[in-house]
Amino acid sequence: MAEESTDKSFKDTVNRPFFLSIICIAIFVYAGFLVTLFLFGLIFNTWVTATLDDFFPEKNLISNNVVLISTIGFILNIASIIGAVYLWKLRKIGFYLYLLSNLIFIFPPFLIGYGYLYSAAISILILLLIVLFLKKLK
Repeated sequence: MAEESTDKSFKDTVNRPFFLSIICIAIFVYAGFLVTLFLFGLIFNTWVTATLDDFFPEKNLISNNVVLISTIGFILNIASIIGAVYLWKLRKIGFYLYLLSNLIFIFPPFLIGYGYLYSAAISILILLLIVLFLKKLK
């Protein structure tokens, strides 16, 4: 009897669509990489500021801007990872958390001149792929 209960609960958790699993793993890898980069920007702030200033002298970066951008990026990517965990568990709140964190991550940087089209396109593509599975989420 106990084995039947265990088998039933295992079957209930494995009904996640395969492609949604691939999307969640991609989010884990992508957001995890960005968390690492933003954490690097927080820890080695002066070196990152000097390096970015060498490559982008027209931006006139100061250390406080790098700390602010790194902190916001770190928090938003942690929120993306938490959203992906909920998506992995087939919870709709994961989609909304991932959507909110990525919308904040995409649009404000373009308003202040720091936005990049490649990262925005990746985030929008992943969001559109998740929308395909929105009916499967609880």
